[in-house]
Amino acid sequence: MLKETDPQRFQRFCEDASGLPGGRADAVAFPQTTADVADLLREANARRTPVTIAGNGTGITGARVPFGGLVLATERMDRIFDIGIDLQTREGYAIVQPGVTLADLKDAVAKQGWHYMPDPTETSCFLGATLATNASGARSFHWGPTRAHVRELEVVLASGDAVHLRRGQVQAAPDGTLTLPLANGETRRFQVSFLKQPATKNAAGYYLEPGFDAVDLFIGQEGTLGVITQVEVRLVPAPAGVFSGVVFFPRDSSALEWVQSIKSKSRAPQGAGGNKLQATALEYLDARSLDILRTAAPGEGGRAAPLPSQARAATYFEQTVHAGQDEDALLQNWLESIESHGIPAEHCWMAQDLRTRVQLQEWRHQIAAQINERLRRKGLPKIGTDLAVPDTGFAGLWAFYQKTLAEWGKEYAIFGHIGDNHLHIHFLPDSAEDVPRAQALHLAMAAEAVRLGGTVSAEHGIGKIKHALLDIQLGPDGVAAMRRVKKEFDPNGILSPGNLFPL
Repeated sequence: MLKETDPQRFQRFCEDASGLPGGRADAVAFPQTTADVADLLREANARRTPVTIAGNGTGITGARVPFGGLVLATERMDRIFDIGIDLQTREGYAIVQPGVTLADLKDAVAKQGWHYMPDPTETSCFLGATLATNASGARSFHWGPTRAHVRELEVVLASGDAVHLRRGQVQAAPDGTLTLPLANGETRRFQVSFLKQPATKNAAGYYLEPGFDAVDLFIGQEGTLGVITQVEVRLVPAPAGVFSGVVFFPRDSSALEWVQSIKSKSRAPQGAGGNKLQATALEYLDARSLDILRTAAPGEGGRAAPLPSQARAATYFEQTVHAGQDEDALLQNWLESIESHGIPAEHCWMAQDLRTRVQLQEWRHQIAAQINERLRRKGLPKIGTDLAVPDTGFAGLWAFYQKTLAEWGKEYAIFGHIGDNHLHIHFLPDSAEDVPRAQALHLAMAAEAVRLGGTVSAEHGIGKIKHALLDIQLGPDGVAAMRRVKKEFDPNGILSPGNLFPL
């Protein structure tokens, strides 16, 4: 197994997309197998050496940034072992290592007629990292987050013991006892506390719902309870087609009303003919987001057509076409829905071929890139929310956003996964003096989301820079309960120190 000890050669593992400064490590190891990881952790645990698990550096919470000790880089654990069909359940599956990128997995399964549903924006991320944060993305409105698509896990605990877990086989007992079967034939018992989960997708801490499946505990744990070394994910047959579109609205209220109608239609039962309007993705862009796209350099947005001059909000949608469905009829359903809300056809972009769909996706993703570049030029940190609430809480949270942003009184941009009530509010401070106030308003928004039954982190996780948000989500007793779970699984505290909980 390769191990690098020259700091000049592993500096890239001391940083990630969060920009968290000060990362340092004594060495970086590059395991290739579960046995390699077990050996590394067994030795590290005996020596009390901190171990930070490193994916591809795309995370924005500082989770892979080490502050001493050993980095366990998963980039050489990049094998795809098998793609096939479960003859009992008729589900497709893929068995892979954690260092496979999302893009490579999707390409590999597509070649065999399958599709992996989770759709995090950054396709260069490692699959293991998407499990570590329970990542989601635009299509989670229809398909749910990563957790819903994991059938089986292989995990190495801090002790170096390997555990093989299949969904449905190991659950926490009513008294909080969790008995895990080790690969060597022995078992280990752990005592955990139960915590009710938010009624929405969630990436803030451990999944401790009463009676939880052991597989779910290791999804979203940000490398603090064990190292995922192999995963079996669920696949669905590749769709017959996909089309997408962008609808421009004169007011944000019009866009939100249309979104609510689309959500209702998408959740309605399939009618006669089988050509039901069914959004797989629903995204929102506010007026400032559109202004940012208008001022992007030619070609940066991936779309040449000018935006309607009166547009003050927009929504992006996507629908999958299944075998036996009439794509033209589905498209007509969408156009009728758009026009019924007073939006003319010329205020809608449609994409039915792959090239145009990719252009629309690139156009939508350009907003975050433009914001990041603006803040980088000013030397200012990114201050953006990752909040989500159940449907019953969205109107209240939206009103709170408007009140708080009026109080902010400076620029901001709102965009994100409106289908999940999961919008990213990006504060755009003028100077460093504005940053503390933006951070305080962010925390106020987070507290309101929790009050409304939601989460402080719907997809990005907590990492090392969002500890205050976990405190808001759980309160002192909840954080203490999660710390006890951490202590049960990692008594020496070697795994990913600083993730979830302050050092």
